Amino acid sequence: MKKTYLFLVIVSILCLSACSSTDKFLGTWEKGKAEITIEKEGKDYIIKDNIGGLPAVYNKGNLVVNNGINQVTVFLDEGYLNIGGEKYKKIK
Repeated sequence: MKKTYLFLVIVSILCLSACSSTDKFLGTWEKGKAEITIEKEGKDYIIKDNIGGLPAVYNKGNLVVNNGINQVTVFLDEGYLNIGGEKYKKIK
């Protein structure tokens, strides 16, 4: 009985951490006067700026953006959003 209970607790914790881990990217980020917004649409993401938006997919803890020419990995770096070496601070 104790093993079953422990198993259920571990599975519950893993599910909760997996569900909330991608939400860390959502919101509005800025670098100087440049501002981007990351929104979720279904299981994919959209990264928007003042020009338009690009789709992104969640892969191994990061977002991957493909603009048709290059593939860029978006990740968190000490609380900042790192996109191709450019760091953005979360504002919303």
